Amino acid sequence: MTEDNEHRIADLINDAVDFAALGQPFAGDGAPSKPKLLIEKNDPHRTVAALRDILSEWSDLFDRGAPVRLVTDRQSGSITTRPVSADSLVIMAHQLARPVELKIVKDKEHECNARFPRALAVAYLDWHGEWALPPLNGITSTPLLRPDGSIFSAAVNAGVILHRFAGVKVRHCR
Repeated sequence: MTEDNEHRIADLINDAVDFAALGQPFAGDGAPSKPKLLIEKNDPHRTVAALRDILSEWSDLFDRGAPVRLVTDRQSGSITTRPVSADSLVIMAHQLARPVELKIVKDKEHECNARFPRALAVAYLDWHGEWALPPLNGITSTPLLRPDGSIFSAAVNAGVILHRFAGVKVRHCR
């Protein structure tokens, strides 16, 4: 074993000890791992609520009467929205979290990686008003008039802004 490998192993062990002290899972690359998403087949409302919490904190989804995602038209460069499908929600669940199921093996409970069920993605999409996503009231590429009469120019950020009118919150996108 080379000296570099020994240092790398020692660093990984030290990082794992640091994460253990914080009570966080360790991914082995110096960062905490994805949050667990427990799939409870007998209590699907709990799983859907856990997915909601993860998506509302970590995703780029918005509420526009249905969960939507921002997409850029490759030809025109304009920003538009696309409704989120159940299949894309399954993929997002795996990108943002680690879906797990509890299995009993030899009278012991074990966490096993699992595929997020499409039926639960459909249930999430049907959970109108409970998504806890930020509202998306509009997309503009033109200057906006603020309540005080001043002009907010979108040209500063590639000509595209998202504007959440409640509280005049602005979110910039590319």
